[in-house]
Amino acid sequence: MGEGFAEADLRKGLKKGGHILGAFIVERLDKSGFLVCLRVDWTRGRGYWVIRRWRNRGDRLYKSLDRAFGFIRRFGFTGRITIYPEGDKELAQFASFVDEPDADPDPVRGSAPG
Repeated sequence: MGEGFAEADLRKGLKKGGHILGAFIVERLDKSGFLVCLRVDWTRGRGYWVIRRWRNRGDRLYKSLDRAFGFIRRFGFTGRITIYPEGDKELAQFASFVDEPDADPDPVRGSAPG
C-alpha cells in the first residue's frame, strides 16, 4: 500500500519524545482485515504512514477492527480515528502517505520537522 514503518520504529520515535498526530484505519475490500495509518511528528514528511510487518515485509494486517483500534490507542493516541473502506474517494486526501519519497520513517536517522 505504500511507505510505512514497523512497530519498533513507532516505539523508538515515541520514546525519543515524538507524538502521533493523526490516525485512520483502512478496511480491505476483500474483508481480509484492516490497515493502520499514522501521522507522526518525527518524519520529515507530514503524510500518513501505514504500519508495516517486521523488517518491512509488507503491510501489517489486523484481522479485527478491535485489534487495529487497540494498536493505535495502546500508544496513547486519544484523537479521532476514522475508518475508510479501501478505495474510498476520501483516501485521496491522504495521498502523501502512499508516495512520500523525501520522508524518513526511521526516528533514529530522521529529524524532527522544523
